[in-house]
Parts: sequence; C-alpha cells; structure tokens
Amino acid sequence: MNKNGVTYNTSEGRNAAEQLLRLKTNSDTLRKVAGTLQSTAASSKVAAVKTNQTSATGSLNLTLPEGYYLVVDAQGIPILVSTTIGGSVRMSNGQTLGSTQIKTNVTKIDKKIKSVDGTWKDSAAATNGETRDFKATFTVPNKLAVDTITLEDHMTGIVYVDGSFHATTSSGTDVTNQFGTIGKDKVGNSDGTGFKVTSLQSSWTPTRASR
Repeated sequence: MNKNGVTYNTSEGRNAAEQLLRLKTNSDTLRKVAGTLQSTAASSKVAAVKTNQTSATGSLNLTLPEGYYLVVDAQGIPILVSTTIGGSVRMSNGQTLGSTQIKTNVTKIDKKIKSVDGTWKDSAAATNGETRDFKATFTVPNKLAVDTITLEDHMTGIVYVDGSFHATTSSGTDVTNQFGTIGKDKVGNSDGTGFKVTSLQSSWTPTRASR
C-alpha cells in the first residue's frame, strides 16, 4: 500500500501505525508522514490533545494517554513520537519510547565579507568604487520540509553587481543554475540596491551563497 509517497507492507498483518512505530523517529518516512499530518490537521478536524505548551528550559515534559502523537513546534519540524508503553521506554528493536528531540526549522545564516587579504571576516572596510565579495552560509535542517529557498539581501550604501551571484553546496558542487532570475531589491529610500532570488527546486541542501 502506498499513500502520500510512503509505502506500507501489510502482508505481515501489521497495520500502518504499527509499522511506523518500528521506524526510527528521525527517519525520512516519518518526516513525510508528519509533514502530511501537519498540513492536513485543520481540514481533518481532529482536536489536539494539548496546545500552546511552553517551557522556560530546553525541554518540556507532558503527561499523555498512551499513544502515538504528532508533535508540532512553532520553530520546529513536525515529528511523530510514541509515549512510553506500560512503563517501557524502549522497544525490543531499540526504538526509544516517550521522548524525542525537536529539530529546528529556523535557519541561521552566517554572513561574511572577503577582506583585501582574501580571508572571510565578519566586517571589513571598503572604499568608494571598490568591489567586495560577501558570503552567506546556511544549512537547511530538513529538505523534506522545504519547498523553495529564497535569498534576499538588503543593502545600504552598496549595490549588487549583476551576474555576481553564485551558490554551492557544502561539498563544493555549483548549484547556481538551480536558482531563478536574480531580481534587484531596493527597500524604501535606501541608498543601496540588493538582490532577491528563489530556488527552482528543493531536492538539494544548499549551504553557501556568494555575491
């Protein structure tokens, strides 16, 4: 049986939920199922068991009836996780029960400028008429949760140079051609002109963009 791009084998008498429970919590299959459940949650009219749960620390403990739950965080990737079962915290196949780690869906960007000595720095001086390279490095937490990637750079006092945008993966593969047309981006009365570009597909994980 195949549903939403996920294949289930029901020949052994186990239903889909039982098979999912035996998969590793962070597997691509569970990510796909969790993403589908999140996107259809509103139309399904299934009421959430708990909502708006917060914590001042890096962890959150919840008391729930035994079961298999979709966990959605405001800044996290949706995930499926089981409660403990009969007090057990681990299945016979080693799968952990009752706890999980939420991976962030917020991408942090590390932006650098190339100095005159050729090294990348957080800041560097430049004179009028001089051209400098900037590099923005980031990692997509989970490409299954990404449709497209948009890079937008607002500039003050400087202007984007046509044709200078390039994108590569962490392995050095050039993926510039996987982005669309570069658009000029001038915000308000800014004395600079930046750029904006969106990827054509999300089948890769870009980690570096330069201009």
